[in-house]
Amino acid sequence: MKVAIRGTRLFVDVEGAAWRWQGARVWHAPPLFVLHGGPGGNHLDLKRSLGFLQRWFQLFFVDQRGCGFSGRCPKRTLTIQNNAADIEALRRTLGFETISIAGVSYGGMVTCEYAARYPNRVGRLFLLGTTGSGAFLQAAQEYLREHGSPEQVRAAERLWRGAFRSQMQLRRFFEVLGPLYSRKFSLKTFHRTKRKVPMNLAALNRGFRDVLPGWNALPKLRRVKAPTFVAVGKHDWICPVSQSVALTRHLPNATLKVYRNSAHAPQVDEPARFQRDVAAFVHATRKSGRA
Repeated sequence: MKVAIRGTRLFVDVEGAAWRWQGARVWHAPPLFVLHGGPGGNHLDLKRSLGFLQRWFQLFFVDQRGCGFSGRCPKRTLTIQNNAADIEALRRTLGFETISIAGVSYGGMVTCEYAARYPNRVGRLFLLGTTGSGAFLQAAQEYLREHGSPEQVRAAERLWRGAFRSQMQLRRFFEVLGPLYSRKFSLKTFHRTKRKVPMNLAALNRGFRDVLPGWNALPKLRRVKAPTFVAVGKHDWICPVSQSVALTRHLPNATLKVYRNSAHAPQVDEPARFQRDVAAFVHATRKSGRA
């Protein structure tokens, strides 16, 4: 479905019922918004890697403004601040008192921005391969210089400059750097998805060139009391482990898991361990009484 909010239309795909029978007992599955990466990506891949969360939540896969199946919008509105404000507008429109959020990569950054702005509106948070500030840009470049090939270092320059002009250039970027994102990276799968729903290059370029370098939500995260699951791959190049450590230090109720055989996507690289850890976190935090 598409939901009209703040001058645009967000595509939202819902999985799972809100109220469910288990034997003779009925129970409520609280809402969990799932936010994709990019900037400029879409929700499709996350339905495969995070769909298991439907065991405990009603899932709302959201394509951010201008991205995926969502409506187009002016380039100047493609900011992390607007992304967070959109989530709040969507929460109000759907009538939820609180929401949990799972944010992957850039989606995790939007999640941090949202939680910093609306700390009383969040239940649980899942921050996967992400960061709370633009400091990740320098950390990623340092990691790449140390661990990447000369070809990978060169290919990443277009990302740092926010200078993608075509989907073909983006294809070449992932041909070179894709294996650093996931140890199970499949170029064939990537192109199958992106041909159907191309990345929004304006969002990607504006994010890396103009928005993220000066962004910092970390100081305000100290007031976020929600139980938070922070996951990062040991070999994550774009949001290195140091970024998740910083998140954990600023979030009062955070649990950090580092996945030794994963890159940027532990939910893909080590799904069995990741799902066990998430299950343990969900069950442990039920005692908190939060959504």
